[in-house]
Amino acid sequence: MIDNPFNFKKLFITSTPLTTTILFIIIDAVPFYLFGDFSVKTQLSFIIAYLWICLNPESIRPIFLLILGLLIDILNNFLFGFTTFFLSLVLFIQKKDNTFLNSLDIKITFVKFSFFIIFVNIFSSIFEKLSEIDLIFNIKDFFIINLVSLLAFPFLFLIVRYYNKQLKIYVE
Repeated sequence: MIDNPFNFKKLFITSTPLTTTILFIIIDAVPFYLFGDFSVKTQLSFIIAYLWICLNPESIRPIFLLILGLLIDILNNFLFGFTTFFLSLVLFIQKKDNTFLNSLDIKITFVKFSFFIIFVNIFSSIFEKLSEIDLIFNIKDFFIINLVSLLAFPFLFLIVRYYNKQLKIYVE
C-alpha cells in the first residue's frame, strides 16, 4: 500500500490567511453598487488582513503582507503603500502585545477596530486631499465606507475566527 503524505484539507486550512485575503481583494476590486450609479468602495480585504493579524499574527508573514497590501492599494485606488503601512503597523503592535487589538470579548475588539478603521479612513482622506488639490471631500462616501466596514466586521470576524481555530488544530 502506498502512503500518500499529501493532505489537501491541511494545505487548504494552512493557506487560509492568504487565500481568504486574496479572495476578498478580488471581491473588493468589483464595484459595489447600492443605488443605481452610486458605487461604494468596500474595505473587506483590509478588514480580513487586519483580522488575521489580530487573531494570529504568525499566520501572515511580513513579505506576504507587503504583497497583499500593495495589491489592495492597486486594485482599490489607494495611495501606493498606504495599506501596507497600516497593516505592518498592526502586525508590529500585535507581535509586541497580542491582546492590544484583540480581546476575548468581541465587543471590545469591535470598539478597537472601529477607532482604527475611522482613523485609517481619516488619514486616507487627508492624503488623498493633499495629493489632489482639486479633490472634493465627500462626507457621504466617508460615512458609507465606515458604515459598510463596521457592519461587515462581525461577519468577517466570525469567518476568520473559525478558520483560525481550524488552523491552530492543524498546526498543533
